Amino acid sequence: MRRTATRVIGCSLALCFWTISAAAQQSGWKPAQPVEIISSTGVGGAQDRLARAIQGALQTEKLIPTPAVVVNKPGGNGGLSVAYLNQHPGDGHYLLASSALMLTNHIMGRGTELGKKFPDQPLDAKEAADMAKRDLDSGAHMVVLEKSDVALVIKNGTRTLHDLMRAVGKEKLIVECGPGADRFEIAKWLIAEFGMEVNLENIDAEDAHGIEAMRYGLNRAVDYRYFHEWHGKVLPAVPE
Repeated sequence: MRRTATRVIGCSLALCFWTISAAAQQSGWKPAQPVEIISSTGVGGAQDRLARAIQGALQTEKLIPTPAVVVNKPGGNGGLSVAYLNQHPGDGHYLLASSALMLTNHIMGRGTELGKKFPDQPLDAKEAADMAKRDLDSGAHMVVLEKSDVALVIKNGTRTLHDLMRAVGKEKLIVECGPGADRFEIAKWLIAEFGMEVNLENIDAEDAHGIEAMRYGLNRAVDYRYFHEWHGKVLPAVPE
């Protein structure tokens, strides 16, 4: 893991140097005030360490004539840091050090994630809705809800997910139902509560056809060809 992290930081630094050098050569632009490197995590977090590595390299290599400072904007699963960056559109004095997932999620039409891997208490509907809306306003396409939080909500019998779906919109939420032995029960509950159009994620390939069968109210696993052949048609009657 340490080697991988080093490679990631090295690639990020190289990209940062290339971007700054290319911009300077093409436009002759140079920063006229301190450059802010925005971290989406708090002090000591992964993105904070990356931001400080970039800060050190910029100053050591004298790539810019002004100081570089790290500004920590944790919260909202990265949404606060993006919102802060968006307050300075087109301004090269503000750089964002964030996870590569933020870029790939945008390319793939995905978004940020809500919840914890091991929650100690149920998700608060209002807090989750506020975070989700903030992420969506910051440019996320969709918001993913962590499976552990989903399982805890179902176990406690609360209406958190219903309130969250109503506040954000079912089409903007992706709900994890796996991995784990309870993945089928979670998928069954989600489909029963929110309909066959609910967006599900973290489904193993060998489980996909079974969960798709649940969407159509079928009790046994069927092949994908079944849905293609009967799409838009009336299903045949079940023999008595």
